[in-house]
Amino acid sequence: MQIGYFAFNASNGISMVKKDKTLWHANYENFLWLIREIENINYDKLFLLPIARWVGSGKDNLTGDAVETTSLASVLLSQSRINIFSTIHTFAYKPQAIAHSSVFLNEAFSNRYKINLVSGWKEDELDYFGINQNDTKNRYEELGFWVEEFKNSEK
Repeated sequence: MQIGYFAFNASNGISMVKKDKTLWHANYENFLWLIREIENINYDKLFLLPIARWVGSGKDNLTGDAVETTSLASVLLSQSRINIFSTIHTFAYKPQAIAHSSVFLNEAFSNRYKINLVSGWKEDELDYFGINQNDTKNRYEELGFWVEEFKNSEK
């Protein structure tokens, strides 16, 4: 069994708290602290799975600031056992670009770099990229095409 930490890259993670009550700040210093704490756990099947956010979550912005997930691979430099995922919005990235960077990161960090693909559901996230929610009806079919392009590009 693997144990994961989810949504650590957004302020307050996914906790529903008032805007003025930030319990967790998404920043590099806190990421390093969290990783040191996780590294002290005597369990080898641990992973970090970030939430994908481009904009705040609605008028109350409950998740506050969020750190882009591909950049988070840099935290692998500070530890040796934890797997880290990048959560990738497939509508925002070309599969060829992700394949090339993923191959490098995975080799550089001893097969500890993984990707989590999402095809979008939050209207404000889609609006940010100029995508109409109605245009995403076939997003899972498009996700299949994205994965095929990714697999062809990572060779």
